[in-house]
Amino acid sequence: MTRRLLVPAGLLLVVLQSCSPAIEGPSETVALEQVNAGPGLDATAARQAVVAFLEAYAGAAQDGGAELNRLVATEKLARWVKWLTVQHQSFPGKITGEFELSGLEFLGTIPAQGSLAAQVDLGATLTLTFEPKGADPFPQTRMLDGPVTLFLRGRADWGIVDITRDGRSMDESIQLFSDVAQSGRRVTVQVDSLFTFPPFWSFNLVIENGSRKVLRFDPRDALIAPAEGSELERPLRGRAITPPLARVAAGATVEGSINFMTPEVTEGLNLSIPLHLGKFELVLIFPLSALLSPSPTPSPTGEVPVPEETS
Repeated sequence: MTRRLLVPAGLLLVVLQSCSPAIEGPSETVALEQVNAGPGLDATAARQAVVAFLEAYAGAAQDGGAELNRLVATEKLARWVKWLTVQHQSFPGKITGEFELSGLEFLGTIPAQGSLAAQVDLGATLTLTFEPKGADPFPQTRMLDGPVTLFLRGRADWGIVDITRDGRSMDESIQLFSDVAQSGRRVTVQVDSLFTFPPFWSFNLVIENGSRKVLRFDPRDALIAPAEGSELERPLRGRAITPPLARVAAGATVEGSINFMTPEVTEGLNLSIPLHLGKFELVLIFPLSALLSPSPTPSPTGEVPVPEETS
């Protein structure tokens, strides 16, 4: 009886086309003959990379995401690490993490773009405990059950390409935007990316206040609103923002996220960002139909039969 490895073609391609500049591999490409000397080495190194990812995720608040950023192998996951770090750094208190590992099975490798890709079947629960100053601690739990896709960057150096979080592919839950910005009254709002991890949509924003007034942003004023022809029954109001976005000093630039409940439909929507500059209100509208892309449909690049007893 064999177990078959399926690796999405899109994930393999994105590793080479959109690797983060902050992630550095070896100075020379390792020949496939060198890294394919034995499945035991591949299996051990890939499993170790997954465990290292869990440890880095749990400790990201302590090292500013440095180790987590070293382990990821795509621009999408590198951007996720950046915004995770922004959220951690803006939290007024202490954040600690721990994980429980219930399963870790190496499924196999396939050739990919002159190197190797691999999958590991993971069962793990990660819990972050937030301890705000002057308030009771509260936990946040992530279920990391499902396949992890990795890419071989160098000898025994596996980078994380995708991981299943709360039942969803992280790669498919991250959308990156380029040059998406609106300006007015010497204020510029850039929408850097969108994370669609259930049950929220989180827009990651950069706000530059070039005016001489303090800028204020109330998340309850922000809307995901239906555009003409949309099937969205009523607008969705923003639920929360990271603290730096609430008040932006004159001449300052800040980064942060705003959360909405996931809309029932994804077509024909506008993101409305109202900002207050003294007695003036500046409303910036972002048509989401021009930004959102449908979730890709994975297609296998090949199948590698792996005996069940492989370890």
